[in-house]
Amino acid sequence: MAKKRVLFAPLNWGLGHAVRSVPVLKELAASGFEIILAGNGFSLDFLRREFPCWQYLVLPSFEMRYSKGNSQVNSVLKAIPGIISASWKEHRQLRHLIKSHNIDVVISDNRFGLFNQNCISVYITHQLTIPLPAGFRFLTPVVRKLHRMIISNYTYCWIPDEPGTINLSGNLSHNQVLPENARFIGILSRFRKETFSVETEKRYDFLFILSGVEPQRTMLEKRIISLFQENSSHKAVLVRGIPCEKESVERAGELTIINRASEKELKSLLETSEVVVCRSGYTSVMELASISKRAVLIPTPGQPEQEYLAEYLSAYPLFSCIKQDELTFSQLLSAAESVQDQSLSFSSGLLRSVKEELLH
Repeated sequence: MAKKRVLFAPLNWGLGHAVRSVPVLKELAASGFEIILAGNGFSLDFLRREFPCWQYLVLPSFEMRYSKGNSQVNSVLKAIPGIISASWKEHRQLRHLIKSHNIDVVISDNRFGLFNQNCISVYITHQLTIPLPAGFRFLTPVVRKLHRMIISNYTYCWIPDEPGTINLSGNLSHNQVLPENARFIGILSRFRKETFSVETEKRYDFLFILSGVEPQRTMLEKRIISLFQENSSHKAVLVRGIPCEKESVERAGELTIINRASEKELKSLLETSEVVVCRSGYTSVMELASISKRAVLIPTPGQPEQEYLAEYLSAYPLFSCIKQDELTFSQLLSAAESVQDQSLSFSSGLLRSVKEELLH
């Protein structure tokens, strides 16, 4: 029997959508699916490095950029026409790709337009309810209904989370009536807790992992560097998380700065660091929770999803949060002291179950 061909396309808003795709892609490949990667920018570059032997196609998506302020409302409102246009364009392009590459399954991580009636189409999202800024929350039912309309175009909606009360997305995907095509697929992470050694000697007090949309990523990086230029009592390492051919290493006091880290290098840094400091992006949260790693979360200013997740997850002893404009060295130390070890266990087999649906 011929292998089923999968076109897999993540959104290119930071690296989170591409990173969480890795365990999904490995699971599909292990079951004999033939996978074609599609996308653009940093996310496609990342997946090409992870899977260098796979075929890939350039499929542009809308390029989001935030403002330097603490509100992203104007940036998002200005982006809406571009998002709609890009979704319609990728929907039309998909028709040609399905025919020219004999695609059986299309998997879209948060790209609205990648559905087609001539094949199985899967939409991945952890936000069935999209959080809105304070002044616009009265529109939540309308936005939820519009998102459900998009989801209804797909054969399946995969939710990367647990279905029970111990979950990571909170009200984003729980405490609501799920679409009929919704399936929880469990926590997605490149790491497995059993492969981490708790006895590894710690070399760093902090591991900073930066990600997300510019210019806020760079603004946080500069703020962290300035903290360590003024304080030399704690050792730390900062992973910029940017695509760069040059693997340079820089220093700012006791802070070591590297452009990016491979999965193996990141695993080593996680093992040898006391506390992680990162954005409250959902992919970062899933990977940290999967290995029960203590973390301080700094949500991107004005991004309601990250602000909600940081507040929601602070109820877990494993996490605490700081606002970016309140980040000082003393606040960082206080937040790091407040996080506690917590063993979180998640169900296994959910991803395999939805994979079986695709097979049969």
